[in-house]
Amino acid sequence: RPSPAWPACPGPPPPPPPAFDEMPPPPHEDEAESEIEIDASVSPVRLRVRFDDYEAYLLYLLSQRPDLLAEVERIGLKPQDWLSPEWRQLYEMLLFEMPMSGAEVEALFEDLPNMLHTLATDLLNHYHDKPLPNDADLIAEARRTALRIRRAAIERELKEIAFVLRDAVAEGDKAKMKRLVAQRKALQHEQKQIDERIRTPNALPPTTPDLEEEDDFF
Repeated sequence: RPSPAWPACPGPPPPPPPAFDEMPPPPHEDEAESEIEIDASVSPVRLRVRFDDYEAYLLYLLSQRPDLLAEVERIGLKPQDWLSPEWRQLYEMLLFEMPMSGAEVEALFEDLPNMLHTLATDLLNHYHDKPLPNDADLIAEARRTALRIRRAAIERELKEIAFVLRDAVAEGDKAKMKRLVAQRKALQHEQKQIDERIRTPNALPPTTPDLEEEDDFF
């Protein structure tokens, strides 16, 4: 495994990321069907979002250190890669405003509409007692978390391609099949690169592959 490009910094080890699986779990859309009594004053959106997944965790890191937005942008994380519409809105706001400090982020959160303001406040409270890693480890943590969000988006794209490709095969549409297979190949290649970059988040990003190669349909 290659050595990290960032030198090790003194200080306590960084806290582990939130306890959840490798892939960010989807919102609990089935909660409304459970038999648990739910306070009617609580917004359904508040019940749907998660505070223990990678999207929420990255937003917390960015809220404390908005200078990390540049690092996340270098990863190639796009707003459409986010699964939660609410967390995506907050991420888009940070990208648009580009705040310079955590105090500026909190001021932006104060001006949000009621629902998003409540979610942003709850997010800060959820991670309030979790100390941030030191600077070098924090950069690597933000990169890893952004990469995992992008990887989850790729998984969703691959599933969608699989369904569309199945229909194209049934219809005998060879041009569509070829296009979908090329898209699938590019995403799978990016997925492998992301897996390597998660293991070595301080390494330089890989070069873009040549996607013009011929590929078998299956």
